[in-house]
Amino acid sequence: MEPEPTEPTSPAASSPRADPAPLETFVPDAAGSDFPIQNLPYGVFVVKPDRGLSKLDAVRARVGVAIGSRVLDLSWLASEDLHVVGDRKLCEHKSPWLLDVPGAYLVTRRYPIGFDRASIFSSGTLTPLMRAGAKTWRAMRARLQALLALQPIPGVRNLRAPYDVTGMCLYRLEDVEMRMPCDVGDFTDFYASRRVLSHTGPHTTPSAW
Repeated sequence: MEPEPTEPTSPAASSPRADPAPLETFVPDAAGSDFPIQNLPYGVFVVKPDRGLSKLDAVRARVGVAIGSRVLDLSWLASEDLHVVGDRKLCEHKSPWLLDVPGAYLVTRRYPIGFDRASIFSSGTLTPLMRAGAKTWRAMRARLQALLALQPIPGVRNLRAPYDVTGMCLYRLEDVEMRMPCDVGDFTDFYASRRVLSHTGPHTTPSAW
């Protein structure tokens, strides 16, 4: 008996799904560095006083992420102050960049009509972000990658489109100084191995040995 003929398989059905194009950023030296767009570590920094900012702005701690040899100022992006580029008002009493990220703003006081809110980046520490949870972390990461993407993502603002605001929120690493990233409420210690314990224990708690 001859085998029954089988229907030809279409190339689309038999070919593996194509991987999406790798995400790229407009920051020129990010690709191949320790901080590409796929790795945006958080930190807290201040701008060095000789970099042209007012004394008040220079000493204010800001939350940021590293991208290539730059630091993106998240405290500025989340600020609800009026941002102006030239004679164009980019936002008025709201931040168009982070406002709709779940958990990015906390209600600080409620009124019979309305409420006050504050960004999780307004305190100048990572503590509110750490408390926000995984849903906010994932959403914030996706938003930051969209803001820094080489090609703007449809429906999501980009730091270079329609207006270029990179001069207001991207600092060179050599222009900033790092600070304590979070509020330390108490002291916690741990040991990685018995060898570490046997070497450090007699020095830290001699009465216990």
